[in-house]
Amino acid sequence: MAQLVLHGSAPRVHRLRSGDALTVGRSPDNAIVLDDPEVSRHHCRVEAVEQGHRVVDLGSSNGTFLNGRCVRSMVLEFRDQLVVGQQVLTYLDDGDDPFASRPPLGVSQLPWPDAHELGDSDTRLTMPRVRTNTTRIFLRPAEQRDLRRQEILLRVGLLGHGVSTHFELCRLMDAILDELLDFTGHRRGLLLLYDDATSQLLPVAGRSSARVPLPNEAWSYRRDLVEDALADRAPRGDDAGALCLPLVASARLNFQERRGARPRERCLGAFYLDQGTGFRPEEEQDAWLLEALASHAASALRNARLHHVATTDGLTRLHNRTFLHGLLRDELATEPRLAVLLVDLDHFKRVNDEHGHATGDEVLARAAQRIQSVLRRDDTVGRWGGEEFLVLLPGTDRAGAVEVARKIGEALSSRPIGGPRLQVTASIGIALRPDHGEDADTLLLRADTALYAAKEAGRCRSVVYDPEHDAGRTPLGAGC
Repeated sequence: MAQLVLHGSAPRVHRLRSGDALTVGRSPDNAIVLDDPEVSRHHCRVEAVEQGHRVVDLGSSNGTFLNGRCVRSMVLEFRDQLVVGQQVLTYLDDGDDPFASRPPLGVSQLPWPDAHELGDSDTRLTMPRVRTNTTRIFLRPAEQRDLRRQEILLRVGLLGHGVSTHFELCRLMDAILDELLDFTGHRRGLLLLYDDATSQLLPVAGRSSARVPLPNEAWSYRRDLVEDALADRAPRGDDAGALCLPLVASARLNFQERRGARPRERCLGAFYLDQGTGFRPEEEQDAWLLEALASHAASALRNARLHHVATTDGLTRLHNRTFLHGLLRDELATEPRLAVLLVDLDHFKRVNDEHGHATGDEVLARAAQRIQSVLRRDDTVGRWGGEEFLVLLPGTDRAGAVEVARKIGEALSSRPIGGPRLQVTASIGIALRPDHGEDADTLLLRADTALYAAKEAGRCRSVVYDPEHDAGRTPLGAGC
């Protein structure tokens, strides 16, 4: 038996027994009724399959999201998070505590991968404080405000310099929200972004004036005010003190468009502030500061999305081969000890041939999640190509690499995957620095040689590289 938990101020638990099916939507005839204008009348269905359940989108207008990914139909696994409109549901085992399963705060819906560890309080970094005065002087209010504007831009500029990772981007967005709240006097702020897959505007982060994340159930906002600001691409406020700042970035032009063309603009989303004291950017410098912060955020978001597209595999949401090549060389420049694992799903061609490519895609996506679930924060997994994954384990010796390979094998084979309930196993080749080489090409070649030895020995096992493998001798590895 399983349970579906709807998060809110008080979690609502829906028990799912074998054979049960329930629908989710705005209409009162649904088993789970959501009072959210962004939820369709009949949005999605959770139905029983062999040994579990799957979610099926019912042609909703805004899409059904599973672990941040828009899906039409996918078998659920425990701890999966389902997002319907602005509501979050978690699929749990019957023995799990629903009150301990709240979704991560702040960044759980950002449209970039690997956000699961960004909500931890111990990883949040504070903004650098820049000392602007070393002696005590008396300034007129206008001078104080000018100095405050300069200090805000300087601090945000320092923090945003060289943003290249998802963590740095989330940190920058939180910092800009904090500065906006502090400067304007509002008590609550949201970051709203368009999802590329559905073109739906979604709240992805929330902050309070106390510089702490807002819970997901507090991510409400005035849609009419936001829509007006986005349509005009200009800041908009209302009499109740709410303020919306669109995030507008220049779009890149192709070669034919560049000469003599006006720069095009793309609206990525907005900052939304409310529960304030009626702040209005009446002074020209105040309006300029707000627009500068919004422009800074939009540029960082655009650059991060371009970087994400260039370095991420669209199906598994893992790093792609190009990124992994560069990361491996970076690790070798700093890590005297490194383990390289090549993980290949066994008999994957049969999955595509017998069950279709949609099932094959589901197997790859789930395999990626399971491999990632057993790795440490400093470890990296990416899609190397086809059904192959590359795992990099910095600071890991032979015993540690063999143990991680064992955990990967168990994670893949412990539960069936997908509607056909496929049993998935993997062959894993392991190469170590410094034992088997010092450069990237040598380590990759020897991990591949060990992988071939694992397959020759019967698959479903891991093999550490041995020079004998080069001569065609393939001793048995550790079976599953």
